[in-house]
Amino acid sequence: MEVGTVRDIDVLKSEHATTIGQLVDANVAAPLMEAISADELADPNPSVTVGVVSALHRDIRDPEGNSYYKDMIQTDASINPGNSGGPLVNTRGEVIGINTFIFTRSGVSLGLGFAIPINTALQLAGELILYGRVRGVWVGIAVRGLDELSPAAMASLNVKAQDGVMVWTLERGSPAQKAGLQLTDVIRSVNGEPVTTGEQAQNAIFGARVGDTIVFQVERKGETLEIPVTLQELPVSSRKEIP
Repeated sequence: MEVGTVRDIDVLKSEHATTIGQLVDANVAAPLMEAISADELADPNPSVTVGVVSALHRDIRDPEGNSYYKDMIQTDASINPGNSGGPLVNTRGEVIGINTFIFTRSGVSLGLGFAIPINTALQLAGELILYGRVRGVWVGIAVRGLDELSPAAMASLNVKAQDGVMVWTLERGSPAQKAGLQLTDVIRSVNGEPVTTGEQAQNAIFGARVGDTIVFQVERKGETLEIPVTLQELPVSSRKEIP
């Protein structure tokens, strides 16, 4: 459900306090501007773009379909390849997010820009400081939607549920196996969120950290069970390295 990644990244800290660039939670949509990104610091003529917070708590997959983002800030302030990674600030100069990507299929900004909330960025920075990496979480299952199974397969497996995803593979020694999940269990919800596809099941644990407990509601032989699974760190052998 979740694959780990290894990225080349550093955490930097300034020893000099400033009243500009304080970090705040973006609880209320307000006019904002986008500050320059780190890549532009050497530019003698840096630029800023201005817009508004269009929405909070947006869940979206990037246009290429490679990454899923949850709880994002949406803005119409122009975000381009050169300033992604830079701060998103409000009119008081407070940093509310980190510019991440635009939703476009042409490469031109359409007014749909997205930023990671600063609270999320701080959580990731904390992981980097403590562990030198962002620890990927490990559940240890792969699932298939019930709509992918034939009526004959459903009958042979004695599946009564109409919605959900089936545990198709279960890794030995994984958190899921230790918690009591079994092959052919039908997962109906994850932490109270109904799931009908593998993508929904994966998205339901997005943002969870190592040590968190996720509750899976499953149907097994006509009985409904709630199984708490405590997430562990993804084993090194299962991580993907991204160049």
